Amino acid sequence: AIDSDKNLDQLSGEGFVEKMLDALVIHEKYDSTVVSIIRALITLSSSKSPHGASNLQKISTVRVARLVVSAMKTNDDSAEVARWGCQYISHVASSPEVRQVIGSRNVCDAISSALKKHVDDADVCIYACRAIVELCKLSSNLLSYLSSSDTCVAVVGPIQTHATNGPVIDACVAAIVVIASHEPNLAKLGTTKLPLHLVTALKSHYKMTSVAKTISQAIYCLTKDAGNRSVLGMSGASYC
Repeated sequence: AIDSDKNLDQLSGEGFVEKMLDALVIHEKYDSTVVSIIRALITLSSSKSPHGASNLQKISTVRVARLVVSAMKTNDDSAEVARWGCQYISHVASSPEVRQVIGSRNVCDAISSALKKHVDDADVCIYACRAIVELCKLSSNLLSYLSSSDTCVAVVGPIQTHATNGPVIDACVAAIVVIASHEPNLAKLGTTKLPLHLVTALKSHYKMTSVAKTISQAIYCLTKDAGNRSVLGMSGASYC
């Protein structure tokens, strides 16, 4: 029903979002139900109807973020739950005010965990990395929660797994660029064989201007660390 614009006003009525959240609590263990509920919340809050902004405000709270993260942990074997959970976080965190509200260790850890566990799923990789980019705009996330070795390792995995997938490479390298902007992360990223993977990716995607630009930006960030400069040189970065 929510895929039809004509139904959005009726489905955005008083109490509807709250009923969806109640259902998320009750049916948290059922992955297909969780996916449907999160998808409905995102769709309703993305609407251009008068209710869209109101719905976005309703789902952009600590309570809702905790419910979604809890559902992601309960269904951590489900790539679909991981994908929609990360998409929810990316969706609401695009607002500076909301980013301040939902930025927390639990939210950031949920993204890193989803990325590591479902590295074979292209959609999970894309939405998880987009969520990382949005959350990193809040300095406390970048300086603490998203600067762990686990996160640095997690964002490198998709580049190796999806080496020929342009959209995945673009999203994941964009996440690497923001993580690498925090200088202590440069050495951590260097220990993951990231320099070699970036050079390989650049060779594969040099004809895709936007992707090649993002990869080149990441390589530039890594060169600020002497150890990475050496590895990049041996990997053929200059030739690329």
